[in-house]
Amino acid sequence: MSAGVQRSRGEDDDDPSAPVRALRTVTPGYAGHPNREMGVIGWTMALLLVVLLLPVLPVLLALWIVSKLVSAVARWRTGGD
Repeated sequence: MSAGVQRSRGEDDDDPSAPVRALRTVTPGYAGHPNREMGVIGWTMALLLVVLLLPVLPVLLALWIVSKLVSAVARWRTGGD
């Protein structure tokens, strides 16, 4: 298919990713670039979350184990699977 030529709707209707017509623009394409500053901020926030949530992890683990035990005992008492 050549650039700027609109294709008919009957062709490749099962391929929704195919463009209906070419986009013509005078600006060059933008490939992007790494943004190191935002990367550092993101990693800092992730590490702070890990440091803050690490002390809570044993409590969450204990609650999960207790809930599993309670559900197992409830199933055992009712004779379920």
